[in-house]
Amino acid sequence: MAQSKQPRWLSFLGPCGAGKTHLAEAIWNAWKTNLRDYTGRFGCVDRLDGRWIYWPQAVDRIRGGEYGLVPALERADMIVLDDVGGEYDASGFAASQLNRLANQRLGKWTIWTSNLSLDQIASKLDNRIADRLIRSGSSVIEMETTSYSVREYNKT
Repeated sequence: MAQSKQPRWLSFLGPCGAGKTHLAEAIWNAWKTNLRDYTGRFGCVDRLDGRWIYWPQAVDRIRGGEYGLVPALERADMIVLDDVGGEYDASGFAASQLNRLANQRLGKWTIWTSNLSLDQIASKLDNRIADRLIRSGSSVIEMETTSYSVREYNKT
């Protein structure tokens, strides 16, 4: 399937408990159900490759020697990067891997979730990553709400 030059990115940014992962999971499940089998123009079915990755765990895996993970994520037709910025990254290693991944994902379906705002992503991770999140064709939804768990707790 030919890739568009425009990013096909959707980013959910906001506080813990806002429902970002829940929304990403709903989209992921719809993709797996409806779009994973793509019928090309000659009628053959291509099996699209999709990956859901919890980013802090991915960083640990890469640091542990699983160097093929980022290239696999770069090639995938659809990925969800959950909890970007949730990793401990004093050295900047995770930010450099994320920047590399973001560069290679341009034009491919990508969903990001993060507890960081766009400004925090720019300052804590890398301004280039924040820039890629807002390029034309991308949608960034910054949520401003109280945690679902806190709202439920306050009802009791």
